[in-house]
This record gives sequence, C-alpha cells and structure tokens, in this order.
Amino acid sequence: MKKSYLLSILCVLSLIFSVTSYASDFTVDQQSDDLPGNGSTGFNNTIGQSFSPTFNFMDHVELKMNSQNPPTTVRVVIRATPTGSILGSSNPIIMTNTVIELRHFEFAPIDISAYNELFIQVERVEGLAFGLFYAGDDTVDSYTGGKAYRDGFLSSFDFWFRTGLGSVPPAPEITVTDSVAPELDLQVPFGSVTEMSTSDKMVTVTNDGGQDLLIGPIAISNPLAAPFSIVSETCSNQSVAPAANCSMTVRFAPLTTGAANDSFDIPSNDADEDPVTIDVSGMGISAAAPEITVTDSVAPETDLLVPFGEITEMTESVQTVTVTNDGTANLDISSISALATPFSLTTDSCSGMSVAPGADCSLTVRFSPLSIGGFEDSFDIFSNDDDENPVTVNVSGTGLAILPLDSNGDGISDADAIAIGLNPLVLDTDGDGFSDVDEVGGDVSNPTDTDGDGIIDALEPGDAAYDAGIVSELPLESGDSVTIVTAAGEMLLDVSTDPVTTGPNGISFPFGMVNYTTTVVPGGFVTVRLAFSANLPNPLELHKVEAAVFTLLPTVNTDPDGYWTQIDAKTVDITLKDGGAFDLDDTENGFVVDPIAPGSGEDGGQGGVCDGLDPVTNLFPICLQAHSAKKRLMLLQSKNKASPRAIDRAQSALDDAIAKFAELGGGSIPGL
Repeated sequence: MKKSYLLSILCVLSLIFSVTSYASDFTVDQQSDDLPGNGSTGFNNTIGQSFSPTFNFMDHVELKMNSQNPPTTVRVVIRATPTGSILGSSNPIIMTNTVIELRHFEFAPIDISAYNELFIQVERVEGLAFGLFYAGDDTVDSYTGGKAYRDGFLSSFDFWFRTGLGSVPPAPEITVTDSVAPELDLQVPFGSVTEMSTSDKMVTVTNDGGQDLLIGPIAISNPLAAPFSIVSETCSNQSVAPAANCSMTVRFAPLTTGAANDSFDIPSNDADEDPVTIDVSGMGISAAAPEITVTDSVAPETDLLVPFGEITEMTESVQTVTVTNDGTANLDISSISALATPFSLTTDSCSGMSVAPGADCSLTVRFSPLSIGGFEDSFDIFSNDDDENPVTVNVSGTGLAILPLDSNGDGISDADAIAIGLNPLVLDTDGDGFSDVDEVGGDVSNPTDTDGDGIIDALEPGDAAYDAGIVSELPLESGDSVTIVTAAGEMLLDVSTDPVTTGPNGISFPFGMVNYTTTVVPGGFVTVRLAFSANLPNPLELHKVEAAVFTLLPTVNTDPDGYWTQIDAKTVDITLKDGGAFDLDDTENGFVVDPIAPGSGEDGGQGGVCDGLDPVTNLFPICLQAHSAKKRLMLLQSKNKASPRAIDRAQSALDDAIAKFAELGGGSIPGL
C-alpha cells in the first residue's frame, strides 16, 4: 500500500517501527489499520497501531525519524489494548535535528508470550507536533509517505513491523544510581567537606532484568581507602529480585585539607556489566575558625609597621589600620591597647566587635609630635584567633622643628628677611633685577655688603651696591626712601634708619631717623646730600640725635662745626666737621658720625621757646641754634668721658649764637 501526505507542522518525525525479538530469525509482517481520531480514543497527543506478536520477549523499538521544527520529545509504550495498562515504557527521545535517522527506544524486557495482540503507541511528551511516515517495501530505509499529527488528531496510518520468531529466557540487568545528580553517571562527588567532619551519600543497586541479580562482596577486590568508606550496605552476597533493589552508604571523612579520589567495584552476575565501578571524590577544607589579618595604609601593608616618617612638630599625620577576618568563623576582637603620646588611636570600630568572615573593621592612628626627635610605640589587638593573639602593630615617627615662615618661598624666612630689612613678600626688595637670595649670599646672618657702606646689596639697587659713596633708595619708616651721597672720594659706612619714638614736644618726625658715617680728611669738613623721595616737612628743621637728645643743626654757616642747607623740597646738604660739635664720636679720626632726624613743628620746633619770633627772619634760626647748642653742651657735660675740647666747642657755639642774636637786635634769646 502506498500513501503520501502533505506536512504543514512545526515538528515532523519520520518513523519505521522495528520491534526486535531475542531470536536470530524474524519475518516482516505488514499491518495496516485505520487509526481512530483523538476524540474517540481519549489519548491526547498519542497515535498507535495494533499487531500480533510471533515472539515471546521484546526489549526495544527502532524508529526512523525526521524532525522539522525541534525540539519535540516522544516515547514508546506497549499496551495489551489501546486503553489498557502499560506493559512497557521506553526512554524518551528528544528530537533536536532535522536529519532522518534511526532512533532507538529501550525498555526492560517484556514477556509477551501470553498475548495474541498488542498495541504499540507513540506518545508526544513535549513539543508542538510530529508526523509519521510509512515504508513502501520491507526495508527500513525505504519510505514514501506519511501523515501529519498535531494535538492528538490522526485519521489513519499504516505501520511496518519487524516481528521475530522464537523466545529468549530472562536475564538479570544491573542498574546503579546514586544520590548526586546525574544519578546514572557512576560518579559520587562529595564536594567540599570541612576537615574532621563527615558527609554521606547513597548508592542504590536495582535489578532491571527478568532474573535474580546475584551481587558479590562489594569493595573487596577494589576497596575504598581513607578518607572514604562504606559505613552500611544491604547488597553484598545478596540476591536481588527483578525490579527490586538494595543500597549502601558511602562516607567521606577528611582529616586534612585537599582533594581526594578513589573507586570501588560492585560484582554481580550481569553478564555484560561485571563489575560496575563507582568513582568517588571530595575536597577537604579547613574547619571553621577565625583568621585575623592586619594591614595598614603604609606600604608594605602587611608588615605590621606603621612608619609616619618626618612630621613637623605641632602638626599631625594619620594612618589607617584595617583588621580583616579571612577565616570561616566570626573573629571576636576583645580589646586594643592604648598608645602613648605623641601617638594615639583617634577612631576605633574594632574593639568589642565580632567581625564576620570576609568582613573588616578599622582604626585610625595619629602621630602629633610636640617636640623634635624620634618616637616609637606599639599597640596590641586581642582576638579569638588561636595562633595570632595578640597581633602587635608597631608605630614610629620623627618630629621635626617648625619650619620658619617663608611667604615668598625664596628660602629666606620671613623673620630673617625682616631682620636684615628685606620685604618678605617680594623676591627683589630693591627692584634692581637681582633676587634677594642672590644679593644676600649664602649666609643670611652675614648678608653681602659689597661696598661696605652698611647697606646690604639686597637693599641697594643697581650700581649703588658697589659704590661706597652712595646709598640708593634706602627705605624709611614712612614707607618713602632716601638716597645718601657723600663727597667725591669718600665712603659711607654704617647706614641705617630707625623710628623716632621720643622727641621734643610739638615736633613730628615723619621720616624717622637716618644714620650714617662718612669718611673725611681728619679734622676737615665733608658735605653729605640726602635726597628724599617725598617732600620734606615745612617748616623744616634737622636734629642731631644722640642718646635720645635732639640737637638742632644750624641752617647758616655761623657754627664752626657745621650747618645744613635745603636744596629743594626733597633735598638737603649737611656739612659737618670731623671732631666737631655735631660729630657724634667727638674725635678727629677721619670719620663723621651723623644720626639725623628731619622734623617740623607748629611753633617752629621748640615748643614755644622761640615764641614771638618771625620764622622767616634771621633771629628765628639763631634762637633755635642757641637752644640746640645748650642741649649739646648739657649732654657733653653729663658724659664722664666727654673731651674738654668738645665741651669747649659746644660752649663756644652757644656763646656765638647769643652774641649773633644780640648783634641783630634780638636782645636776650627767649627761653634760654
């Protein structure tokens, strides 16, 4: 019979049934019946065919299948009638490809000798659809048609069966499973088991044959060795009836850490599976215990040393210490010992804590030296780690002296810069293009003064630093400056400026005091020019200053020892005699020492002593000169070592002023 059908389904199977007997001879018996629809049979997703067996036992069915839309899973069942009890059920086959090939469905041998007719059914287990085809002759490789099958519907079909002749006696069939999936792989993996503990797995032996399964002594010819053992079993030397089973308990009890592997044999009278070998494996791991690990934020982090290095006194540095539990049980930290000054623990999230496996806590350690020098200390971390209790952490650090402030970063501290007259906020105080550092030289306590005038190079701009006859732009208390130039061929020495803190009543000294010494021909006169950057006070008077005693310099050449002349609003010339009354050292030695303070007052500078005199007349400066001469005389007379000659000169200056004042018609000098 030839039939062809059009397939329009998601999954197609091409089948040829081959029901194999245990006899060596067989015949092909074609069976052709119309199959009822789904509604009349009540079997969803199932098709079947009846046949008359000519043999006594069957154990598999072969189907040639083709899947058009995988996956679809099917199985074969054998029934006495279409709705009767199942005599045998095969393993399921998953259709995963579209290739036509022979599939093999196995089941335990079925005794069918008592049946005149059986019913073979193909059931869909999972998937959407499948189809059946039939062969046009008696070979399994030839088939020309088929029938689409979906959702339990099939109208009719033809099957080809291979039917055998004769019978086969029953035989035992051993099947060994275990309690670890996949259960049929003859592998018993215990996985990780803590040392000094045990883990048990079950192995089951089932007789899937038709004759009693005789089991010999288990694990004798191939025994298990420690840490594996069989702690109980009901199989050795036992006879297991068909469909019955026995079992054994296999134990893994590692005493140490590490991997372990072994195997044992199950002997039996199964002709093609004797013995069955079972492989066992496991991994011993450490028993649950805490494991303390202490690290810090200074590399190397695990050396239990926390070096802070060099820290300036009165400052501080902090580092972090971390405690981690690398064990398998809680790490209980009972306490942490204290540190002594200059070390301290500023934060502590560890003391009294229970740290879970894999977790951590931390400490903050501070080093705050109050003095210079090296410091060392240590602290202990107490815990329940049996082999590391306590853990000692060592700390160290060096205190350095406080670095002096250096605002401009030139290497000269602000204090040193101010001490030698530099501006600590700029790099070139005198603005001559040469840095203060270069002009000061390598020793800030002895700054360079190339021309020896008492003004260091860093305060004299340009060539003035190399010309002893000039001091250029010397800073004054007012913020202005003065340039001092001595006579040609002479040198300036000991040049400086000072504030005027006390002075005559009613007189102000906006520029402070200018100090200098100039060389001169011994006993001779020398003229020094002072050029200020701002206008001088008006009216102007110049005071010689000695030991807080202010003496007016005369403005006209009436004094044999010196006088001053105003050149313009900013400039005065001062002419003094070496060893004269206005030479501070009172000695004819080739040097004139001249501390001078430019000042001004509303009453002419004498607090009313020359009151009533017109400042623009000649009487006014002579009055001032007389008072200054008197002060000078009184100062010299108060000195124990003042020379008689100096006293005589001061007395002569006073007498000359009195006489000059009278000569001009002034009479007696007021206040004298």
